[in-house]
Amino acid sequence: MDKKIKHIARTGYASKGTVYALTGILAFGAAVGLGGKSEGKLGVLKFLQNQPFGNVLLGILGLGLLCYSFWRFFQSIKDPEDIGTYGKAIGKRIGFFLSGLIYLGLGAYAIYQVFNPSSGGSSSGKSILPTEYLDYIFYAVAIAMAIKAIFNGSRCTRAISSRNSI
Repeated sequence: MDKKIKHIARTGYASKGTVYALTGILAFGAAVGLGGKSEGKLGVLKFLQNQPFGNVLLGILGLGLLCYSFWRFFQSIKDPEDIGTYGKAIGKRIGFFLSGLIYLGLGAYAIYQVFNPSSGGSSSGKSILPTEYLDYIFYAVAIAMAIKAIFNGSRCTRAISSRNSI
């Protein structure tokens, strides 16, 4: 595999790990009463934007998430890990593609927040998407994550049962 692709993948994984680590830290802070809120990945992006040099951090993280998204799309289309084209492999590659879509949206949102001058508390009524579509997007993401969870759960139970049969 090309060194550039490996570098993009590593950058993406580092950014994804940063988002998950910050999500955990913010959730822990909210749980023990240190302030803050547990808002998930979008909450992490809002938290970063409110920090000193927040837009710089948010831009770097957004670019990293776009790298991760690119890696997921690359995995789903080019199959660099030689997963194959049989039933389970196709499901896994579809999962990579859905993951790429989710992180593409998250990375694009982060970059948009950097360049959006009215990202503060006041809303001027302008939005990337009309609000009537937000529910549908939320449902689509939730269904994609549920499918991925079912796929991962079935894979985990098969791995456990194969270990017990040894």
